[in-house]
Amino acid sequence: ESARQFVASYTGAGQAVTLFGESMGGLGAMNYTKANPSLVRSVIAMIPVLNLDYFRTNVGPSAAIDPWYGGTYVEATHGANHNPVTFASTLPNQATLPIKLYYSTTDAAIDVTNNITAFVNNRAGTLSMNCGTGGHTETTIAAAASDAVRFARYQN
Repeated sequence: ESARQFVASYTGAGQAVTLFGESMGGLGAMNYTKANPSLVRSVIAMIPVLNLDYFRTNVGPSAAIDPWYGGTYVEATHGANHNPVTFASTLPNQATLPIKLYYSTTDAAIDVTNNITAFVNNRAGTLSMNCGTGGHTETTIAAAASDAVRFARYQN
């Protein structure tokens, strides 16, 4: 609810927005979109964490993630509501709610197969762009920036 109030304070109640999320912000943008699809015009996610279960298990920030889920994040319990790879197929289709993902093939934090490919396979039509080998860094963000701006302008 507080996220909706925050967005409404800038846009006015009920106005759809384009969300931009980077890394864990990509996770937040997807979760906001799931909860408020009518308030989202499009989503741009750069080097996004889209598989919370994979990220928690393989990257290692479980101590930072688990408290938000009552002690331990468990995919079977929390995934349908909090893990974008799990709930991707429930989001509105690409024609109604355009989503574009930007990634690096050398990003150890998100792992392309377990994040980008899995999300795209679960939500047909999702756009994605390989931004090279910059890893989970500003290099990848910079490589995506001009295309992301074009994508956002096209959606508005």
